[in-house]
Amino acid sequence: PAIAPHNLQLYAVLRQAHGWAGYLLFATVLVHVGAALMHAWVRRDGVLRSMWPGPLRRSD
Repeated sequence: PAIAPHNLQLYAVLRQAHGWAGYLLFATVLVHVGAALMHAWVRRDGVLRSMWPGPLRRSD
């Protein structure tokens, strides 16, 4: 079922908003992965290891 009336202007706005939301989601994932790698490789504070599911052994 239609959730909004057929309107080309509304379609254009919603399509652009959908595109921006996709870029925002992608950027959020990149920042999250970057922060996880920073904790793992730069700070080496065990944050990534504490969030990882299951047991992980530290190999020092």
